[in-house]
Amino acid sequence: MVTAAPLKIAEAVAACNAAPAPIVFIDTCALLDLIRYIGREPAQAKTSVLQTTAKGSQPATAQGIQTALRLLQASRQATGATHLIIHELVPVEWRDNVGKTKSIVDGEIQNANMLVARLNDIGKLNPAYESTSFHLSDGLSVIAQLEGLGEELQRGSKLVAGDRDCEYRAYQRSLRSEAPASKDKSELKDCTIIEHYLEVATHLSDACRPRYFVSSNKNDYGDNEMKLRAPLAAEFAEVGLKWIRDFSALHDLVQ
Repeated sequence: MVTAAPLKIAEAVAACNAAPAPIVFIDTCALLDLIRYIGREPAQAKTSVLQTTAKGSQPATAQGIQTALRLLQASRQATGATHLIIHELVPVEWRDNVGKTKSIVDGEIQNANMLVARLNDIGKLNPAYESTSFHLSDGLSVIAQLEGLGEELQRGSKLVAGDRDCEYRAYQRSLRSEAPASKDKSELKDCTIIEHYLEVATHLSDACRPRYFVSSNKNDYGDNEMKLRAPLAAEFAEVGLKWIRDFSALHDLVQ
């Protein structure tokens, strides 16, 4: 996958301020969640989608996928656009995890194929039963389309290059075990991404609102009630940034 050339923070800010519009900062898991919609969370391969949702660690929703498509279209408009922003680590994390995510969803498609075949086989015993059709190739094609959507969103985003000051602050944040890091996890990559997003948001004009950070990573950023961990709550409030877990929360923004 080829993304745009990385922009320095000042360049990304200037591009947004030149055409004020809502800003959406995207975390890697939000992109992978688009694929997970028809499968399971990798960390909970033995948990059903419904059970996963109940625990607050759900994949995207159908509305979230539809909204992601509209966001992509809006980001390509010359005026009235929605600016999508990713840090240069996001494509790296995507490449590292998309294969594993797809393989789990592939397994779910295979299971669905076998289940439908069994239902049809047993259904023959009932004269009133109508055979259910399911085409494995169609299911696998949907996965490919969702992967393509994730890649298109990255290509449609402003790619922010690493900044030495932000990387230093990320390192210090990780050492202090401050969210998204913790005593048990350094989460240096997440700290690096969030420090760059906070820096960009700091220099945006007031006209570049609302501002959203999309991430389903509730364990590192907050909790099931969408309450940010310290010190993120104060830092997000200071730059007018709102944490949302799924693209569906932006539905009204791109209707």
